[in-house]
Amino acid sequence: MDKTDRALIQADDLLEIALSIGKNPDIEKMLEEALSTYFKKLDCTGGVVFQLETTNEEEYRYKPIYSKPTDFYQGSTCLYALGNIPTTFSLSQHTEFSNNLPYSGQYGEKEFFHFVELPGFGLLFLVRRNAKLDGSVMNMLKPLNQNLAYACTACIENEMLMVSNKMLKNEIDSYKRKTNLLFRPSKTELVKLFGDGIVHDIYHLFGVIRQNASLAKKEVAPENRLYYFLDDLEKMALRVKNISQRYISFSKGEGLDRKRLSIKKLIENIVLTDNAGDQIKYKFSFPQDLWDVEVEIASIQQAFINIIKNAREAMGREGVIDISASNIDIDSHELNSIERGIFIRKGQYVKISIMDRGKGITRRDIPNIFDPLFSTKRGDLDHEIGGGLTVVYSIIKRHEGYIHVESEHGIGTLVYIYLPAAFPVSVQEPVQPGVPEETPPHKKHVLIMDDDELVLELTAIMLGRLGYDIETAKNGDIALDMYRKAIEEGLRFDAVILDLTVNEGMDGEEAIKRLREIDPGVKAIATSGYSDSPVLSSYKHHGFLGALTKPFMVKQLESTLQNILGAS
Repeated sequence: MDKTDRALIQADDLLEIALSIGKNPDIEKMLEEALSTYFKKLDCTGGVVFQLETTNEEEYRYKPIYSKPTDFYQGSTCLYALGNIPTTFSLSQHTEFSNNLPYSGQYGEKEFFHFVELPGFGLLFLVRRNAKLDGSVMNMLKPLNQNLAYACTACIENEMLMVSNKMLKNEIDSYKRKTNLLFRPSKTELVKLFGDGIVHDIYHLFGVIRQNASLAKKEVAPENRLYYFLDDLEKMALRVKNISQRYISFSKGEGLDRKRLSIKKLIENIVLTDNAGDQIKYKFSFPQDLWDVEVEIASIQQAFINIIKNAREAMGREGVIDISASNIDIDSHELNSIERGIFIRKGQYVKISIMDRGKGITRRDIPNIFDPLFSTKRGDLDHEIGGGLTVVYSIIKRHEGYIHVESEHGIGTLVYIYLPAAFPVSVQEPVQPGVPEETPPHKKHVLIMDDDELVLELTAIMLGRLGYDIETAKNGDIALDMYRKAIEEGLRFDAVILDLTVNEGMDGEEAIKRLREIDPGVKAIATSGYSDSPVLSSYKHHGFLGALTKPFMVKQLESTLQNILGAS
């Protein structure tokens, strides 16, 4: 068919374009291959990819990030075409412009240009000689343009991730050189620096990246190559997020908001929810009269997660892990060699033993296992940085507890933990509320308050996918007005999600007080990027029915909402 009157595109052409998208995590290489295929199948002579960026809070503009040929975006056709759209947009102008896409025009006698939307990312500008692209072709290209937008976003976030990883590793290498075999207390003080604002920002950033990758995966078929890039991006973001959480937990040495609980229930809950799909089996031994402990739930849970994770990995994710506990009264109990070695104080303790049959630790490495920059594992970022047992050591010590590790290389490892018992024994508080059997009816009305626009948008997308009606507010003042107005109009909110830390305006902690004055039955969830927030750890005392540490995933959000919507 002659290119001048070609109106349709063949199915195999669409397939070839689809297969050309997302093959390379480097954005320039990816766009080179993708645009080459676009040009070949659509008879185009040139094109430019533009990224939408924010110049300030109220203006947007399109920035060229890739041009084929290299200087094409500076050519007369492109400059003429760009003259047809504003240099900068207000939000309303950009919405109006997007609604009019695709947009076509003509330059001279033979040059036809087209602006095509790359949803959520920017624009694709294509130029064709002798004939413009038919409207039906434009419609058929929409799913491919969506995939191209996802690929561009994934490539850019992957590049950011690599840069951040390199910066983080350089920072750690620098600290390694400076410490140069200093004794443990000095290393401890050194690593506490990681718990400041920089690490919190990294934790928050990569949590948002993980959320984006998770949402993008739902829009891509598993057989699409882009799906695998998004999956890798999500996994790497989770690793960096977890590493950041380690150092945040480690650096916070303030007082703990403790609650009484059963260590048996806590460990069983971890095993049930954090088994990661491996083939590990667990053998439990807990006496019926096992004493309670009084702990800060989130941190002690993290300590046991780290220990059990180490045991699973040491065993290659298959085999049996023995977990037992017993009551120990040091006042009347004759000390064994371990208890004498760790200089345990007199008192009542719950002793927990976790034994794996993995590869074990060499005698040379045993003295270093609690050092924050030491690791016996190599090969990926999460393991190279280490820090898992450092966090465990810090958490146990902050609970006035003790930890001791015995290991024999090639045979396995046994970890002993002593936590002070709580007396008198009383009704135990559940560690984590489980997901209720009943799912709340969809189309519940939910108000989200957060001053971070990206978090606000992602949370709204999550809830939208779960079937909820959503309204958003940037601070507590706006949320309060919206809640009051909803009551007056008979459209009350079924649940409210409040960010505890707001830069401008009323924060979530103050907002819940005001909301309860208006509606004592308000069902609210507290959110914060600070996992050690005292409000999160004792949210019920502050008027909330649930709490989430940002960034949270869809399942966590769904479970928490189901719980509070079923609560009285």
